[in-house]
Amino acid sequence: MKDVKLCVGCRLISMAYGQIGMIQASAGFFTYFVIMAENGFMPLDLLGLRAAWDSNAVNDLEDYYGQQWVCIISIFYYIYSLLSGYWKMIKKIDLIHIKSLLKK
Repeated sequence: MKDVKLCVGCRLISMAYGQIGMIQASAGFFTYFVIMAENGFMPLDLLGLRAAWDSNAVNDLEDYYGQQWVCIISIFYYIYSLLSGYWKMIKKIDLIHIKSLLKK
């Protein structure tokens, strides 16, 4: 059997897609953190926030701007901003996928 020399090997493919994946994940998380920071929740404040948010003992959760999240309208606004952050994170990753497909 002849030795076949490949132009693209497994190592090159794994490095390329690993690098693209890391760039996409970084872009997605950056977008998520920017959206949450615009709504008053800084990146370091997001760590452990869910426990305080779901706690029955805490009813005056305060964001970076000093706004207290108490009433039902502010809870819906928080959920909207959270889902907006998720949506824009996924949208950013999809945009990177489309750009990489158009380059090929």
